[in-house]
Amino acid sequence: MKGQTTIEFLLVTLIALVYLQAVVQPGILQSTGSLEDVQRITQAKIEAQKIANAIEEISLISGSAKKEVMLLIPKKTEISLTDPLNIKVKILGLTQSFSKNWTNLNCNKLECNFNVPYYKAGLQLKGLQQISNQNEKTQAYSLIFEKKCAAQCEINVNNK
Repeated sequence: MKGQTTIEFLLVTLIALVYLQAVVQPGILQSTGSLEDVQRITQAKIEAQKIANAIEEISLISGSAKKEVMLLIPKKTEISLTDPLNIKVKILGLTQSFSKNWTNLNCNKLECNFNVPYYKAGLQLKGLQQISNQNEKTQAYSLIFEKKCAAQCEINVNNK
């Protein structure tokens, strides 16, 4: 009788472990990928907003000015400063598709594209036009925004 109870207990334990392996673990792995994607999208949005804030702040200062901004760009992310009204962000290599209602962004399983608007008071951005991180890890950048005024003011953007 004791041996039968032990065998039944081992059988129930084995069934529980098989269930956990077959049903629960894939769900955990999928949600981990989704959480990483959400973190990358959020981080890229925050960093693009930092750039927009720096441009707006320096453009509203009268005369010459200089500002340094530290950025942490998520892996496989591109930030472009070529558009005169928006900072364009592209995140590549997502593992999850997101609905437009949830993100308010243009995202599919391959990439996510969005714009962060900024105001530069009619000044021109010169210098660095794109920040790109194609690595598998987050990368740190230091951007220097320098407003120079001679006959006309302009903002120079440089990577330190």
